[in-house]
Amino acid sequence: MAVLQTTLADLAHRVQDHTGVDFLELDGTLGRIPSVLVERDPMPDLWGLDRVDQRSRELDHHYSPYNNGVGVHVYVFDTGIGAFHRDFQGRAEATLDLTSNELVECSKSSDPACGKDTTGHGTHCAGIIGSHSFGVAKGAKLHGVKVLSESGYGQVSWFLRAADWVANHGERPAVVSASVIAEEGGPSTASAVGYLVEAGIPVVVAAGNADENACAVSPANIPSVVTVGSLGLDGERSWFSNYGPCVDLYAPGSSIQSLSLIGTELMSGTSTAAPFVAGAIALLLSAQPDLTPGEVSRRLLETATKSGNMSIVYVGTHPSGPREASHQMSVGEVFTVVKGSCIAEGSCLHSPGGATWSGAEHCEARANPRLAADLVLRWDELNMTAGAGEFHVNGRKITNPEQVTKMGGLVSPRVVSWTGADQQLASFVSFKICATEHDVTEEASASFVDVPRLAKQAADLHGNLVFSNTARTRRTVQGILSFDRALDESGAQHYEVYFGINETTKLENQSPLALIEVTTGSDDCGVKGSDGLSDLSEQIVNGKSAKKCEFRWQARISYDNEHYCGGSLISPTWVLTAAHCVETWTKDTTGEYAITFGDWDMSIDGGFRQVRQLRNVIIHDQFESEPGIMDYALIELDHEVEFNECAGAVCLPTYEVETGAVCEISGWGTEKFWFSAIGNSPGILQKAQMQVWSNGECTQRYAGVSDMPVVMPENICARGEDVDGLYTDACQGDSGGPMTCHTGSNRDGPSHTLEAIISWGIGCGSNRPGIYSRVSQITEWVNQITHVRMRLSHEIPARDAPEGATHLLVFLDKPGVELFPVAVAL
Repeated sequence: MAVLQTTLADLAHRVQDHTGVDFLELDGTLGRIPSVLVERDPMPDLWGLDRVDQRSRELDHHYSPYNNGVGVHVYVFDTGIGAFHRDFQGRAEATLDLTSNELVECSKSSDPACGKDTTGHGTHCAGIIGSHSFGVAKGAKLHGVKVLSESGYGQVSWFLRAADWVANHGERPAVVSASVIAEEGGPSTASAVGYLVEAGIPVVVAAGNADENACAVSPANIPSVVTVGSLGLDGERSWFSNYGPCVDLYAPGSSIQSLSLIGTELMSGTSTAAPFVAGAIALLLSAQPDLTPGEVSRRLLETATKSGNMSIVYVGTHPSGPREASHQMSVGEVFTVVKGSCIAEGSCLHSPGGATWSGAEHCEARANPRLAADLVLRWDELNMTAGAGEFHVNGRKITNPEQVTKMGGLVSPRVVSWTGADQQLASFVSFKICATEHDVTEEASASFVDVPRLAKQAADLHGNLVFSNTARTRRTVQGILSFDRALDESGAQHYEVYFGINETTKLENQSPLALIEVTTGSDDCGVKGSDGLSDLSEQIVNGKSAKKCEFRWQARISYDNEHYCGGSLISPTWVLTAAHCVETWTKDTTGEYAITFGDWDMSIDGGFRQVRQLRNVIIHDQFESEPGIMDYALIELDHEVEFNECAGAVCLPTYEVETGAVCEISGWGTEKFWFSAIGNSPGILQKAQMQVWSNGECTQRYAGVSDMPVVMPENICARGEDVDGLYTDACQGDSGGPMTCHTGSNRDGPSHTLEAIISWGIGCGSNRPGIYSRVSQITEWVNQITHVRMRLSHEIPARDAPEGATHLLVFLDKPGVELFPVAVAL
């Protein structure tokens, strides 16, 4: 299809020589369908997703589509797309930009602003189609096609040329979503849409927000498109939605939460309804990619929920035929063996009878995702010989069978696997793992929340003991004792120091020379600056401005000279952050990243700023972006950070933070609620107090967000509240930053520990707590890579050494665990 742009003076001559002209039309105005004003609304956050996967008006707080739309390409004709929003998880890209009056393919352009959304409308619509938190088709590929400028308007000719390109060059299978209106309503728009449909691409458009007959609006009145009206939470047509025989389907469109440029926001309008149907088509094409646009329309209409004279889009079953909903499925359909020789029967997975497996055999089974959130995994039997191999549950390594049988169960199984040891000798392994239904209550989820760290033994030994004896006589002991703390001090109260007759044996009939409380602050870390009150008004979300040099470990990660994420300095050369902040880093992009320390006001250099480049990034090997599993990454700096009054390391935790503990978050993220139009990024470092929730209560708050488990064992949930009752929370741009708790016995002393990394959440300052990554889960991993350990020092007062004493021995007093001491010769 040729799109001919010309002037009236030149028109007659050109038409005479252009035999391919079908019609002549002055270029018209193309506009986005403006959103309807949204006040603060008590509607459930994700009611739209909840509505389209069920028939009943009463919401069940679950979203369970029949697939996730993987393999399908959705072209969003709008104001562009914020492709770097983390909730797209790398599945979004800016594809075309026509706002310069030229068709620009962004993959071939050197302009970083190509296809970039500057208003948020296109990003919001794309988020409804396929974002991780708010999308109908959470696996679809999203393509931003910018046919509207910053003003929200464009030219019909831009729409035509974009349609022509997608029809000829777009990837398949594909669907076009266009929440736009052609104000003049000429034949050009119909011609472009027809060309897409003839190329096998379904086109979804919004009906309009004028409370009038949609047949008077283009492109809503084009017969070959799927025109979508807006549905309210009450199950009725939204008051603003256009209506009439040209509306094919209705979808949720009132107070719909989705992505903004830097966070999330609510919008209302048929612009937010149409993306639900585009997402539904992506699900359908994922299952049957060869369907024609006409077949797609018929399938959707056949399976739509009928309500009066409305047909409401429905994605709860595959349109090729109904199947049972998840709550009707029996528990016996839980496991599917995908590899190896293990057996799935009923609700159980078990090894072959009398199994003797050798070499590197493998077994992997996956749980039905529609059931996983409602199941508890029970280990009815587990027998292994030493070195027999490794079990993994939900990507978590299990090395101690006794630990597994004692813990009683895990909630929400996704993947269970066993890998045999790489050896020639046979290893006896037998197991039986069964799934049972449960209610997500505090009691039912206790075993999930409070299980020991599965990948660790009872404790890691302390070590590297040094004693500087300052006594003047040979038989007098006096000086500073210093050693590496154990990685796991949970359950212990203190270290005990004894005289020993060798490197392992205490001197008999002797009381401890010293008791060192585990709450004693570590050396050279966790020293916070002043936390005096500030009169500045900017906030994270209902927090307050930090003082200069207060959070000495705070790192600010920038990408392409813009603030991007936070991090925490744990040594002069290592930073701990969230994996999703740096998952796209490569050696080739190193120059685009920078990490700043000692910063406070991003707009000025206060004299303490130190900027470093990234030498290397190490992402945890069990990281999965969906649903945010093991969201940890280590950044190695190109050279050391100089420790001073504004830069220093935070301590790593040696035991679990308790539910109810009050901690602090800090960062430069946005400071607005999730329902605001666009949040602002403060220039001043912000802080807020947070209270740690139990994972059981957190799981309840996130019920229905996803068909997969959301709150994992390695997560901490936290939310705060200020004096006015407003929720304090992290927001967009705070990801990867620290949640620190003061764990020392001295309130004004050191021992500020990095208990968690800011990971993700639904909205900012909403009724759901934020989800953080628990640092105590990965201290062993951190130590293996960085060799960072917390040092503990204690002053030994002058004392005569008993007869026969040759060493000082330090034991960790850990109930039920026998540990060898570390020793130093006197």
